Amino acid sequence: MKEMCVNVAGNNPLRSRKNPLSIWEWSSLKSTAGSGPAGLLCDGPILKPAQWTRHVNGLETEAELKSLCHSLARGTPFGDTRWQTRTAADLGLESSLRPQGRPKRIDK
Repeated sequence: MKEMCVNVAGNNPLRSRKNPLSIWEWSSLKSTAGSGPAGLLCDGPILKPAQWTRHVNGLETEAELKSLCHSLARGTPFGDTRWQTRTAADLGLESSLRPQGRPKRIDK
């Protein structure tokens, strides 16, 4: 899984600044004009922050990619720690936040 995540994230042509997501045919960032009927996509339940297109078209940091790969490999919610904990509890995924394997034995 890790190799797949690194391969997809590292070699994805859409990560290049030369290929912004706003021109990709299947991106929800692309204007719906010419790519489907008007009103096909709604604006969503929350307002997008300023510079949203720039943010989406920007490159992820190595830390963001590492966190994303970890979330994909373990099936954990992706986001900050507080949100992960709350969402994992809501979805019954608490075990995905704990380290894998048996706990280390503590010798007395």
